[in-house]
Amino acid sequence: LPLNSDKSLGVIAGFCGEESNDGHVFDISAAAWNDDSLNEHLKDLRPRSVCISASFPSAGVSVIFGGEVDPSAKGHEGAGGFENDIVLLQESNGHYVKTIPA
Repeated sequence: LPLNSDKSLGVIAGFCGEESNDGHVFDISAAAWNDDSLNEHLKDLRPRSVCISASFPSAGVSVIFGGEVDPSAKGHEGAGGFENDIVLLQESNGHYVKTIPA
């Protein structure tokens, strides 16, 4: 997810045996991971994977749409339960703002 007007890349949420809501920032110009993890700022984000994201720097917001929130009993062999909400994050740093339910 592009952050900070495309100066950073946010790696947010995912799947590591279960859906996660962790986050990390990669500084593109320094070609290094930022030491400040987003985990504290994403604690209110419902864990998810397989989601869509976009960034809108002029509006100061990044969004995550939907995603798998309940894993399938078949693991990677089948789809689980999906959410169709919109999550708002601060575009400058990836901090969680709020979730807009469907």
